[in-house]
Amino acid sequence: ADDEHDDILARFPDRPLLPLVRQQAREIEQLSRQLASLRDTLEERKTIDKANSVLITPQNMSEEQAWTALRKMAMDKNQRMVDIARALLTVKNLWKIPPGE
Repeated sequence: ADDEHDDILARFPDRPLLPLVRQQAREIEQLSRQLASLRDTLEERKTIDKANSVLITPQNMSEEQAWTALRKMAMDKNQRMVDIARALLTVKNLWKIPPGE
C-alpha cells in the first residue's frame, strides 16, 4: 500500500497533496456505495431464489415457471419482485406456526 501511495505522489510531483487525497476519498466513497448496492442486490436475489423454491416444490413448477409467476405477481401488484418474494416467504413461515400459537 505504501508503494502505491509513493507511485501516486511520484506521478503528480507538482500537485498539492490535499486535492489528491480528496479525489481518492471521493473514489473510495463511490466504490463503497457501489459495493453496498451490489450487496443489497445479492441479498434481494437470494430472497427471490428462496421464494422460487417455495413455488417449485409444492406447486411442481420449473424454476422458469416460478420466476415467471413471481414476476407476474409483482407486475400485477405494481411491486418489486423482492417485495413479493418477501411476502411469499412470510406467508410460508406463518404456515409453519402450529395452531393455537
